[in-house]
Amino acid sequence: MTPALEDLVFEVHPEVTFWVMNGERPIEQSKRRPEGRRARLALLQNYCSEIETLVFARKSLAGDLIDATAAAWTAARIARGESRAVISNPPRDSKGLRMNIFY
Repeated sequence: MTPALEDLVFEVHPEVTFWVMNGERPIEQSKRRPEGRRARLALLQNYCSEIETLVFARKSLAGDLIDATAAAWTAARIARGESRAVISNPPRDSKGLRMNIFY
């Protein structure tokens, strides 16, 4: 049996991931500010010890690398069956697919 699309595709958002990583508290500093990037990198160090080296090597992509690593953290939680959804009973779009963010 072929899996349904929504069993294969999950929407994630880096700031929701960082909220979870930060003990379900938002990071007060903007991700566009140096202190905000440092706060997010500190959380990611627990998951990807190389993240700081990668970001330093590719400064022009720093924000994208930080967000992508956060998304990978959530993807790993989804694969292990540990993820949760923001909305317990999400609305559906015009094609009947759930509209939700996972973390």
